[in-house]
Amino acid sequence: MQRLQLERVSLHDSKRGDYQHTKKVIEQLILLGEMDRAVQLLLETELENPNYYTDAIKYDLNHLQYFCHTVLY
Repeated sequence: MQRLQLERVSLHDSKRGDYQHTKKVIEQLILLGEMDRAVQLLLETELENPNYYTDAIKYDLNHLQYFCHTVLY
């Protein structure tokens, strides 16, 4: 089931057009545990985008979560 969902998200990822579509793909990737790809998409946010600051914070939080999980476990 998860594999099918990942394939579906990959298809949506390849057809991203605007920021809202990208945001939906990021949310789906996070729900599926695909943090590396989600973070990569967050980092692709253009500096001029009004959501740049928010996405940078999300990146930092995801990075911190990964670091803590790696160190603590």
